[in-house]
Amino acid sequence: MTTNSMVKLMLQKKGDFCSGEELSRELRISRTAVWKQIKTLREKGYLIEAAPRRGYRLVGLPDRLYPEIFTVGLNTSLLKGPYYHFMKVDSTNRALRQLAEEGKPQGTIVIAEEQLQGRGRLGRSWHSPPGKGIWISVLLKPPLAPENSACLTLLAGVTVQKTIQEVTGLETGIKWPNDILYSGDKLCGILTEIKAEMEALHYLIVGIGLNVNQGKSDFPPELAKSSSLKIITGQKQDRHQLTTALLQNMDNLYRLFLQEGFGAIREMWKGKNITLGQKITVHRQGAASFSATALDIDGKGRLKIVTEEGREDTITAGEVSLNPE
Repeated sequence: MTTNSMVKLMLQKKGDFCSGEELSRELRISRTAVWKQIKTLREKGYLIEAAPRRGYRLVGLPDRLYPEIFTVGLNTSLLKGPYYHFMKVDSTNRALRQLAEEGKPQGTIVIAEEQLQGRGRLGRSWHSPPGKGIWISVLLKPPLAPENSACLTLLAGVTVQKTIQEVTGLETGIKWPNDILYSGDKLCGILTEIKAEMEALHYLIVGIGLNVNQGKSDFPPELAKSSSLKIITGQKQDRHQLTTALLQNMDNLYRLFLQEGFGAIREMWKGKNITLGQKITVHRQGAASFSATALDIDGKGRLKIVTEEGREDTITAGEVSLNPE
């Protein structure tokens, strides 16, 4: 905690020196402890300049998603942590599920620099190279019936679309339920998982994988239709800024959902979607794929379709692909 507090204090100085005496007083630790914390921060990749009689100043941040960096300026009321940062993990969803089973509170967040076994929908893998994206999972405990949990899947898609637009200016589209696409290429995948009984939702985990700074060579051949914010904009993006905006937007939208229901979120989703009115192929695990036309989403986040034979149906889970004209 002292290390986190020291980083936040030095960030507030905006590049000015902070004396060892001031750090000692503000953090309520000894001057020796200050020196040890500075040493620890340098080992973590922080660039800290020291000058006699002036103290220390932060001149460079590590390109790692340390919570003490991206939580500066974050003003969330529901997603407050605790935060768990890993250099490497099999999957952030799996790590967070273990924490949820230990009784961790709503708003607990797991973030990793690399996933070894990142997962997508329908059992697919998600490519998560080190230091190139945002691989994050958030624990929610909404007072919902399990059948309404799909609403939060769509909320997550709106969150990511809004974040990308705010930070980069890019206009992306949402493919049902929550894939984020730009010119047909996939930028982000979202996997929500729940623990529930018949009428009780114990918790919901929202896992987000956002491609940020990959180059084309970072994607394996089977992911030719994937892209990153860096590829599209031609510029390296600030992962700290994106993470801060992502969590702030999710907190705001989740609070809106709890206060007013799914209606406003549904309209936001529809305003940015690229699915409704389109010819699609529906893929469901363990069942044959079929073609249909996407009509609308209902009040529970489910996709309303009409098949080629004219039969109307509602899709609760699965994935759709857009059929070329």
